[in-house]
Amino acid sequence: MTDVRRILNRDETSFSMCSKSEKVLAPKGWKNIYELQKGSEKETITVLLVFSASGDTVHPMVVFPYIRPPMSVIKSMPPDWFLGRSETGLMRSEIFYEYIVNGVDK
Repeated sequence: MTDVRRILNRDETSFSMCSKSEKVLAPKGWKNIYELQKGSEKETITVLLVFSASGDTVHPMVVFPYIRPPMSVIKSMPPDWFLGRSETGLMRSEIFYEYIVNGVDK
């Protein structure tokens, strides 16, 4: 294989939507900053990034913890990103397969 654009590497990272600390980040000098809503400890999103050996990137995928994502989530996604769906927000083999088949060659 001599075409470095076809040599790919991927990495996925999961983000917990529930803070483990009770600290809230805010600009310096702001007063009365509160944590508005505590999420579920198990609520997670996963982000998948793919890069080629040539340095090119493939459209990212974000896996949300929804089988039917709300329209607000769909509209907030950049148009060239791939939206994955699972009950947990974690990557599964079926979601990765769907991304490879439908998302990589957009």
